[in-house]
Amino acid sequence: HSANLNNRRISMNIGEIYENNLQQQFVILKEFSKKRATGRGNYRMYTVKFLSTGTVKDVYHENAVKHKVRDDYAISVYGVGFLGFRDKQCGFYNQGKQLWLNMMKRCYCEKDDRGYKGSVVVCPRWQNLELFLKDLPELKNFNLWLIGGKCSSTRYQLDKDVLGDGTVYSKETCQFITEKENKTLGAINARAWDKRYGRSKPENKVLDRDLAKD
Repeated sequence: HSANLNNRRISMNIGEIYENNLQQQFVILKEFSKKRATGRGNYRMYTVKFLSTGTVKDVYHENAVKHKVRDDYAISVYGVGFLGFRDKQCGFYNQGKQLWLNMMKRCYCEKDDRGYKGSVVVCPRWQNLELFLKDLPELKNFNLWLIGGKCSSTRYQLDKDVLGDGTVYSKETCQFITEKENKTLGAINARAWDKRYGRSKPENKVLDRDLAKD
């Protein structure tokens, strides 16, 4: 059964099922204490498991009773993507997350005027922000993208056309190229995407959660 958390002071019971403010259900696996950074006192903590994805994580009691615990592997971005466990301390987290959101938007947001309208997909692994950020440093010209530039010849963008056929964003098909190079490729590909030339749309593969968690 589900317990309604109306009282911040309520004790959450081991084995009982609760619900957050996104209607995601989780069960309490254990309770433990965590020392505060100041050394004064402890935080009250729980290990919880989300029922829909099997995600297990440690959460603060205060967040749990306020319905604020979140399933990091629940689909939450354009009906396809999810955030995973992120290292927000990495030096390019904000920049990388924005790049990921822009990629997901162009592929899966129906209201995006610049979107691909089903002609380009994101591979299952990169539908997980956690793994996208993990792979980014291995892409060609990553450091140049990270530094940024002041003109189209020194600003770098994520490209899927040079290494691939332009239909899939993935670790194998992407690299960073200059904005100038990307615009040139865009003009060339505009003709190739014309239906009169028979280029078919790629299959939007069903997300394999095991692949997206590795």
